[in-house]
Amino acid sequence: MRSLTYVQPGEKVACVGCHEHKMTAPVSPMTGLAALRRPASNIQPGPWDGRPFSYVEVVQPVLDQHCVRCHGGEKTEGKIDLTGAPQGAFSRSYVALMQDDRAFWHSGTNPNNAAKYLVPRFGGRNQVQVTPPGGLYGARGSRLMKLLRQGHENVQLSDDDLRRVAMWIDMNAIFYGVNLPADQARMRRGETLGMPEIQ
Repeated sequence: MRSLTYVQPGEKVACVGCHEHKMTAPVSPMTGLAALRRPASNIQPGPWDGRPFSYVEVVQPVLDQHCVRCHGGEKTEGKIDLTGAPQGAFSRSYVALMQDDRAFWHSGTNPNNAAKYLVPRFGGRNQVQVTPPGGLYGARGSRLMKLLRQGHENVQLSDDDLRRVAMWIDMNAIFYGVNLPADQARMRRGETLGMPEIQ
């Protein structure tokens, strides 16, 4: 899970509420799910040491290496500019990949939009969403990931590069992993931010 959850020592959480309807009961450990028959795993920080997510740090290097030769500068095939040049509060590549962000708000979070856009996402980022079955959302349902895995225009991404893009999409395609405007400006400049002092 790539969002945040607050749990106190000794407290347990389940997946019901996000991935199943909130009025259903948790799955019984007796149903054969291996994860429910063993103690919880310790959380590992991952390749970015648990730092706040930064599109500039994680995704843009992949685009710079593989995509901007056809989608950047003077040459923007399909009118898609994947450079990291600033565009408003984001970057040109982010705006191009997100297409019409407003399309996913309210009733726009639906199977038709999930299939239509490069990066399917939940429009209400601060709302509880139930993930529909079938893999329409996240990296699994993303047209962008399908293009990259097929080797769009013979471009072959490494497993690490694919993981970077998939992680971004699975995080609901956020740009900033911080809220303070000063920290966002630092991220936009490519600075590395550590975890907050108080946790």
